[in-house]
Amino acid sequence: MFCAALPEAPINLTVKDKKENYVTLTWKTPKNDGGAKIEAYHIRVKEGDKDWKDVSKVTAYDTDYKVTKLTPGGSYNFAVLAENSVGKGPAAETSSPVVLKKKAGMLF
Repeated sequence: MFCAALPEAPINLTVKDKKENYVTLTWKTPKNDGGAKIEAYHIRVKEGDKDWKDVSKVTAYDTDYKVTKLTPGGSYNFAVLAENSVGKGPAAETSSPVVLKKKAGMLF
């Protein structure tokens, strides 16, 4: 009898775009889905040395996500986890913190 397992981490998590208050992440499906199809992806964010926060859950068809409402000048780490019928697998994390630009001052 075959038992499904947790999926592996998504592959190639990258920051596709970043502005002062948002980041667009993109990733590829895991090499191994654990024997059960991927049902969703969970996006997490960590600001500085704070704890991880769940940001969103997207469908298995989505392999990019725009994380909004970020603080200009903030430093963030991002993670994406794949989920199948067994549960959530390990996270793919950004390799280094993403530092957002500060808003430009007004020039007169």
